[in-house]
Amino acid sequence: MDAIMENIGRKALIGFVVGLVVGLIIGLPVLGWWVFPVEWYDADPFDLRQGHKEAYISMLADSYTLNPNVALARQRVEGWETKELGQIIGQLQAKASDQAQVQRLTSLAAALGVWVEAVTPEPAAQPTTVRALAQRLVPILGIFLAAVLVIAGVIVGISVLRERRPAVEAPAKPGRRPPPMRRAVKPEDIGKPLGRFVASYTLGQDSYDQSFSIEYPTGEFLGECGMGISEIVSAGPPANVAAFEVWLFDKNDIRTVTKVLMSKYAYDDDALRAKLAPKGEAVLVEPGKAIVLETASLRVDAEISEMEYGPSTGSGHRDEAAPPQNYFTKLMVSLTPSFRAPSEETEETTL
Repeated sequence: MDAIMENIGRKALIGFVVGLVVGLIIGLPVLGWWVFPVEWYDADPFDLRQGHKEAYISMLADSYTLNPNVALARQRVEGWETKELGQIIGQLQAKASDQAQVQRLTSLAAALGVWVEAVTPEPAAQPTTVRALAQRLVPILGIFLAAVLVIAGVIVGISVLRERRPAVEAPAKPGRRPPPMRRAVKPEDIGKPLGRFVASYTLGQDSYDQSFSIEYPTGEFLGECGMGISEIVSAGPPANVAAFEVWLFDKNDIRTVTKVLMSKYAYDDDALRAKLAPKGEAVLVEPGKAIVLETASLRVDAEISEMEYGPSTGSGHRDEAAPPQNYFTKLMVSLTPSFRAPSEETEETTL
């Protein structure tokens, strides 16, 4: 009787140890890494991989060029180490393909107050043949060894269970959970407003530049839109503004869409239109006029809700008379961003 109990206890101990080893193997690499991997989300920019950090800083430099708001720029790098910011900006400058990108990064560095160290891009070191072969074989050998241990553990466990409880059926194998899907824009979200903003200018705002952040309902940053001064016909004070830029920045696009809202005088002046042509499509300001800006994934419907020209008999601080419909004393534009419907190419339309 004692021998029988001792034999049963030994088998139970072996089964426990085998089950523990098999459980660790299945629980950590199989379930923990493959079937139910850890999913990271809502990470801060400074926790991203190096390539994503550089993409974020590059987009921030583009955004700061359009909206030179120092407080907003510093808020977007809050928690970032100054030294790392300088290194990333230096690496981006070394990789830049044009001088304009270098200048945008330099302006951002000055606004953030970081010191940029010149970086010479170095070619990536090529691994040796032996090292490359080892890097390929190690994961394969690890998987093979884990599979062997699992199979051996299952065989031993089944033999032990058969001796003790031959009638017990093996539990059903759980189904594999489908891999998580990358979030995409839902069809019902297309065209749904992501906010409603009003850009409002009045005479005397000589440094007028207003921007609005476009965010998903969950708070995810999607881009920016806004309006700023494009052309001044008389410095003043107050400055006489004859044209404004209305713009849309999309973090998923490589460009910023801009259109130039012009007074009647500026719109009819061929020389002035030619001067402003590189900034964007010319649009004559008229009450109730609608303008559409589209990028890769965003759309902004802009409508001129209110406008007012300055007097043509002089501005009160000058002796000479101003041309009729020359500059604005008031301009109000409503901006409504939304997701745009996917298409083969991005088009800009002015209604």
